[in-house]
Amino acid sequence: MTSQNPNQLSQPSSPLGVHGPNRELMDAIITSWIDGILILTKTGELVRSNSIAKQICDRITQTDSGQIPKEIWRTCRVLIQGCNEYTEGPVVAESELSVKPHEHFRIRARWFDFGDHGNNAYILVILEDQNYSKRNLAITEVDRYGLSPREAEVWLLHRTGYTYREIAAELYIAVNTVKRHIKKIYVKRHMALVKEETYTDNLAS
Repeated sequence: MTSQNPNQLSQPSSPLGVHGPNRELMDAIITSWIDGILILTKTGELVRSNSIAKQICDRITQTDSGQIPKEIWRTCRVLIQGCNEYTEGPVVAESELSVKPHEHFRIRARWFDFGDHGNNAYILVILEDQNYSKRNLAITEVDRYGLSPREAEVWLLHRTGYTYREIAAELYIAVNTVKRHIKKIYVKRHMALVKEETYTDNLAS
């Protein structure tokens, strides 16, 4: 595959040659993985993908084309070229991509050796929706800091990169109200961290 002729995500070109329980286990892991997963050959042929990867690729290309975006293959080429140019090439090639405000992705490509196919036979690409990760972190922090429902709404947006003005517009509140909520949240956050540190110290003593 080249960036001019990307492969269709819905049409894997070749199997990994894994059969039986191992194949079932691999399929289950790839399908249920929280991030997008692509397995490609060194020539860019698609071997395996999950539904999250297709969703992310469609969001990157901003179409429902089901194609591997050139930005992803560009990261894979860094991995391949590094391996060709140096005895010990890079273990991981990584890049970040912003499609539009508040929509950011991390692309990681690394060699994926499996079975008898030899070293560097496949490329494993992991696509992380950074906003999704930050939102999950924020949801955990809402409970951890004991935030009110309104504070939770403000914190979720703040954690995913919204400015005070954008939060105000999203929640139909004044900017000063957002500032007051953020200030209260940081106070609660500090109190929670102090409480956790005290608890840890008591356990250690």
